[in-house]
Amino acid sequence: MQFQIVPGSKEEIAYQHYHFKRLKFAFEKAIQYAKGAILEIGPYTITYNLIKNGFNVDTLGYLSEGVKGVNKHIEFDLDSLGKGGHHFIKGNYNLVIIAEVIEHLHLDLDRILRQLWELTSSQGVVIIQTPNATALKKRMAMIAGKNPFQMIIDDYRPGYGGHLREFTRKELKTYSEKNGFEVLELHTLNYFDYSHSYKARLYKLFSNKLPQLLRDGVTIILKKPV
Repeated sequence: MQFQIVPGSKEEIAYQHYHFKRLKFAFEKAIQYAKGAILEIGPYTITYNLIKNGFNVDTLGYLSEGVKGVNKHIEFDLDSLGKGGHHFIKGNYNLVIIAEVIEHLHLDLDRILRQLWELTSSQGVVIIQTPNATALKKRMAMIAGKNPFQMIIDDYRPGYGGHLREFTRKELKTYSEKNGFEVLELHTLNYFDYSHSYKARLYKLFSNKLPQLLRDGVTIILKKPV
């Protein structure tokens, strides 16, 4: 299967280069579990490549101008889920992808997982990607007296609020199981591009030999039981 970067601005291209291995890993997992209806929440590079490779994909959230040919798009502010009369969106998708989105939401993890449950068919699969809150570089920053987490942005807009809450492997597994999902796969990987400096390349080399608890990104794959 072919996988490529979405054409776009200099910033969009740079983002995709930095996240290329993560995005490709999620794409490969999506291909592995792609059976029937597919939905990506927060669509971009993964949806673009699924469509390029002949898959029909529905999308939810905010659609990038670079992504063309989606089957159906639901424009929706994810932060409104279950709040102020906004009901959870129902669906019957065999595969739901939400890649590096949940850390941007003003939502508790239970509410996020409840929405994923409502969108997924019986025996359907959910692929979640998010940064690892306990990654080595964040621990090192704390030891140096620096806060590794972003400040809350005062002009917050949906999808542009930075990372509001990051999660650990254990939290994702525990909360997923509490909300009824079966965990099929749980990966913690160093799939970000650290080629921009000598120190960054050294960190990458060293961190690859560390336990999964200290690696940079988490991919958890869930199944909704019968």
